[in-house]
Amino acid sequence: AWNGSCYVACQTEAAPGNDRHRLLKSMRFVHVTLWPMFFMICFGLGYPSLDRFDPTQVPGLSDSVQYFRLVVDGPEAAEGHWRYRVLVPYLAKPIYHAAVGRVGTWNPVSFSLLVVDSAFCASSSVVLIWIAQGFGLSWATGLIAALCYLLNFQVANFQLAGTVDAGEAFLFTCLLLALQRRSWNALPVLGVLGALTKETFVPVAFLFACGWVCREKRVLPWLQIGGMAVTGIAAIVMIRSMVEGHLVTPLQIAGGERAVYGSIDILRNAFH
Repeated sequence: AWNGSCYVACQTEAAPGNDRHRLLKSMRFVHVTLWPMFFMICFGLGYPSLDRFDPTQVPGLSDSVQYFRLVVDGPEAAEGHWRYRVLVPYLAKPIYHAAVGRVGTWNPVSFSLLVVDSAFCASSSVVLIWIAQGFGLSWATGLIAALCYLLNFQVANFQLAGTVDAGEAFLFTCLLLALQRRSWNALPVLGVLGALTKETFVPVAFLFACGWVCREKRVLPWLQIGGMAVTGIAAIVMIRSMVEGHLVTPLQIAGGERAVYGSIDILRNAFH
């Protein structure tokens, strides 16, 4: 894949007419084949969580206890704000039910979360290649960036160890891609998905997007960034109200988080 991608990247610019079209088709084929390769790399990086250690027993991965409960028994079994981070656990739930009794000595909950997290990490790697191309870098440079991302300590020891952070990281790469390509209409959708993955996505993504377009004089991107914040907050209110069984207002959410963690801890958790 490395040699083929480098060859395609180097030859595309110089190829005329039909040859260029053929090489571009080859590049698209390489893009498609890379995702399964990235997925298998991620699954291998996260393999220790299946049989070698239990993420719920590792102090640095204490959040995984709540996500395991979400997969098995739903939000009612989890505690605190972890019970509202439902996107990744709910994607893992059908895989968990299919894996029970069929994966030997592997923990079926760890297996289901690893499959979903590996898919998100693999997708993040592909999006990083697109981002590199958007900045005018070569395709091979984007591939190097994607592989360096997978080598990061955070990926193997946190994102692929029974948490939801792989989903949040994927949505942040999608946010960067949308901002880079001025796909403003995608921002409100990312707000909803980010809120369902991890509520800290909403304020951090809003501030990041504001910084990205701070010199933008047109009204449209600012409206869509505001729409991302609104849809994100609405999704947070909706999921919390559904779980709690009654309407939960944004002021109640903010007050509850501040009472439990304090303002400084909330900011620290947002950038964790």
